[in-house]
Order: sequence, then C-alpha cells, then structure tokens
Amino acid sequence: MCDALNKAHLKASPTVSEVVSRYIRQTKLILPEITYGRIFADKITELSGDSVELDEIEDTLVELKKVGVISGRRMLSLLVRHRREIGSL
Repeated sequence: MCDALNKAHLKASPTVSEVVSRYIRQTKLILPEITYGRIFADKITELSGDSVELDEIEDTLVELKKVGVISGRRMLSLLVRHRREIGSL
C-alpha cells in the first residue's frame, strides 16, 4: 500500500512545453509570427556581434510575459527549467 502511495506522489511534473501549451489554451493567445520589436532586437544583437537564438518555447514564454499572462519571475523559472530539459544548462 505504501508503494502505491509513493508512486502516486512521485508523479512527474509537466514539461515546460506542456505548461506553455496549457497557458496558450487557457488564454486563447494567438502568437504573432514576427514583430517589429523582434526584428529590431535581432538586428541590434547581430550588429553587436552577439548571437542569441531562442526556440519556439522560449519565444512563447517571452510573449506570455509581454501580454501579462505570466510574471517575470515565472518566465525566468520556466526558461531555466526548459534549458535544463533540453540540455543547454
């Protein structure tokens, strides 16, 4: 009986991708393909010699923060968790 309780308690937490999908479904958020702000930021990054590439999940987290669905703290914690999941940290 204890084994059954322990297994139920150790349920795997959802991936960041699953969390982001849930936020999008709940808010019915439509993400823009590309924005002028993104073009500007990409150009400044390129001119400075830096290289910053965000994947779709990271872009979506930034957009969710911009529209006020999640806080900055939540966005950062999900970004770090996502990077760990994909093996970048």
